[in-house]
Amino acid sequence: MKIEYKNDCAIVHYEADRLDAASAPSFRDVKKHITGQQKALILNLNSVKFMDSSGLGAVVSFMQTLHEETPLLLCGGGDSIKSVLRKTHLDSIFPLHLDAESAARTVH
Repeated sequence: MKIEYKNDCAIVHYEADRLDAASAPSFRDVKKHITGQQKALILNLNSVKFMDSSGLGAVVSFMQTLHEETPLLLCGGGDSIKSVLRKTHLDSIFPLHLDAESAARTVH
């Protein structure tokens, strides 16, 4: 996992190919590594090929730890990520942006 700061956003590059029951516990610790107040937090899922309900739960749990005015934006990820978000009706809460730059452009 790599974190970069750009345009008042923290961009978390999740570099594993799976976000599932095995990796969810370490993902939940991401917040500890983010410094300062950001306008938004962008989670780049470009490397993720598979996400199960535990991975999705980790993303939702992560969102709940953020300040109300700090949105969590998702980007990257393939069809399997889109499918999981659509099936759980979370695509309205987490619209999947093409990349970190396009996600950052939605932040005011």
